[in-house]
Amino acid sequence: MMTGKRNSREIGYSNRQQGETTQNLVANRMKQLGFEAVEMIETGWKVLWKGKKPIKAWPTHKVMGDIRAVLPGGRAVLVEVKSHKDRLPFSAIKQHQVKNLNLYAKIGAVALLAWVDNEIYIMQWPIPNFGPRKSIRPEMARRLAITSLDDLK
Repeated sequence: MMTGKRNSREIGYSNRQQGETTQNLVANRMKQLGFEAVEMIETGWKVLWKGKKPIKAWPTHKVMGDIRAVLPGGRAVLVEVKSHKDRLPFSAIKQHQVKNLNLYAKIGAVALLAWVDNEIYIMQWPIPNFGPRKSIRPEMARRLAITSLDDLK
């Protein structure tokens, strides 16, 4: 008898699929804005199957970010994509992700944090007033979101 409840393994696999969909939304928005060579950074996944049904999936290694792209003129772009309801807490960004965004910003490349809620917000890293124990709400994200490539520093 099916109760409609999903176990944590099914949820983990479902979250991965949702993450890929969210990344596609961000990649498409980036193309609309004029970013070039937009591509997803593939994460190797180990999948545990029971028959033909995946029951658990986990990444085999950490990657730099979720999307890479190039600005016209050749400047490199790294994007970390997050999907959270109502607010984006800093704690949703893992330590290695913060490190990678900081590295790209430091070396003169463009580091972006994309948040998908009801809208797609693409914000240049580092984000003012965003750090440990802080969150971004939609009003703040709207103010910070890039609307054209001219918004990038």
